[in-house]
Amino acid sequence: MNHFFIIVQISKSVAETFRTLSILSPAILAIGLVLMLPDLKRIKRDKVYRTTIVYLAFSLCIDLMSRFMGYFQNNNQLLWLCLSLLEIIIFCYIFYTLRKKEKYHFEFIISLCAIVYIVYELFTINPIEVKTFQTYSKTISSFVIVLIAMRNIYHYVITEKEIISNQLWFRLNILIYFSMNVVLLLPINFLVNHESTSAFWIWFAYLFFTLIFYLGLIVLLWKNGKSQKQLLSGSQ
Repeated sequence: MNHFFIIVQISKSVAETFRTLSILSPAILAIGLVLMLPDLKRIKRDKVYRTTIVYLAFSLCIDLMSRFMGYFQNNNQLLWLCLSLLEIIIFCYIFYTLRKKEKYHFEFIISLCAIVYIVYELFTINPIEVKTFQTYSKTISSFVIVLIAMRNIYHYVITEKEIISNQLWFRLNILIYFSMNVVLLLPINFLVNHESTSAFWIWFAYLFFTLIFYLGLIVLLWKNGKSQKQLLSGSQ
């Protein structure tokens, strides 16, 4: 199961575009890390900046491992579950950091439930059996992140006297991307096992929105650094 290795009957130009976009994914992640890592002072000072770097680094590793496993083993479903677990932990922590004075009990409970479910799938789903591979981890983790993002944006908008565009768009970028994930990735078994035009276009859309999401994170954090305003409500 990997959008980098799905082969379907589509036009040559569209297939070439898909391959080009798939190559851009690790390139964007690598460039983002190169741009962000040298700012050691900000890495120490800014929790959101530091956590986002961790997310980009792990995403790059998973991306490269998925290509390696897809090429040599023709199976990389296990990484899908690992990515789901990574995202729920990283972005719940980011929104915990971004919160102001509001309580985080609801967010903590649903995040913990999602993490427990994903860990359960990691130990119970057989990733080798492609035909029966049906995981809801990515959809559940994305749905939980959407709920937390919506609550955080709501509190940010109603409590802040001055809305800083970079901070708002950082939140919206996360909200929009994971909302798309909920819609696109629900029929995961169909996407894995059917070499159809419909499956291809869903993977194409997922890859496109993922690239936009990576670019959004990198650009917004870079611009925020240029303006010397931290994304989080406090320092270390």
